[in-house]
Amino acid sequence: MKLSDYKELFATNPKLAMLFDLSERYPRGPKANIRPHHYEARSERWYDRHETQLVKEKLENDKKTPDVIKICTVKKHGFCPVAYGYNVLELHAWFKKNRISDGYDFRTKIESLLSTQNGFDQSPIERLVVAKFLGYSKQATQTRRAKRISLRIEQLKRWVQENVTTAYYKIQRGYQSGDLYVHADSETGAQAQYDLFLKPAIAEIEKHDRHSRGNGAYEVRYSEHALEGPAGLMVKNNDFIKTCQRKVNDLEDSIKKAQAQIVSLQLAKDMVSEYSANMTCSYEYEETA
Repeated sequence: MKLSDYKELFATNPKLAMLFDLSERYPRGPKANIRPHHYEARSERWYDRHETQLVKEKLENDKKTPDVIKICTVKKHGFCPVAYGYNVLELHAWFKKNRISDGYDFRTKIESLLSTQNGFDQSPIERLVVAKFLGYSKQATQTRRAKRISLRIEQLKRWVQENVTTAYYKIQRGYQSGDLYVHADSETGAQAQYDLFLKPAIAEIEKHDRHSRGNGAYEVRYSEHALEGPAGLMVKNNDFIKTCQRKVNDLEDSIKKAQAQIVSLQLAKDMVSEYSANMTCSYEYEETA
């Protein structure tokens, strides 16, 4: 796509332009000021030949791209070479909501981002995208671009996990038991927090659950960054809290039913016992010689 067409697409449909841009071998960025010489290959292997990343030094030496460094930098965590000119955390969040792994995903996502499915009402630049990527003969193009985006999703996910370590970490206990989250600056810190503050409570619960481990021993796993602090911790742990409350309610109902059953059994026992005694005492037995 010509540079002028790309700029027009970004002005009229920025999400569609971003999707197209990220499927290019050398993305231009939202301001269209990044060029192939700002990139370097990440791998010499043929299958990984599209693993390109930005070079900070080359951006610094170009008067047209100093703002790219700022956009692609996460405060206190450094420059991200695989953000391709976009805001790191915003792109990461978009990738999490829009998983693209094959040509079908790529085509479906383009169709969903078009302003309308009616070709007559689409802008000329959108019709150009449709002609270039959505035709039956474009399946190989769709697959190639989808694989490129899928690779970049994994690259960015890996970079965020390795660098933006201030995050929510998950303790995965299963759907019925409820997952837990802790907030920490590293995986080691998250494990220490769990072991110190939450493990004793989980171990106590599991003493009475024959399907669980019984000792509360779990490993933490990176879930998502939390640069805003632990503000969302209550929300993330809400499912676990609800699961506990539901089980408490079920147990309390069971206790009420058991107590009612005990009363009924006790009453039945007393009545049968009294009946048996009365019948025994009142019966006139025949005297035998």
